[in-house]
Amino acid sequence: TWYVRDIGSMYGTYVNNQPAREAIPARPGDIIKIGFISFKLAQ
Repeated sequence: TWYVRDIGSMYGTYVNNQPAREAIPARPGDIIKIGFISFKLAQ
């Protein structure tokens, strides 16, 4: 399992539009947004 967590970035890190202030498990199909870049996880 991969986890996504923002570590104080200026524009934020999100998993499915949820702020990743703490480690959030990321699964296939989830949308990850880092700053202005978004991508969909695939298996």
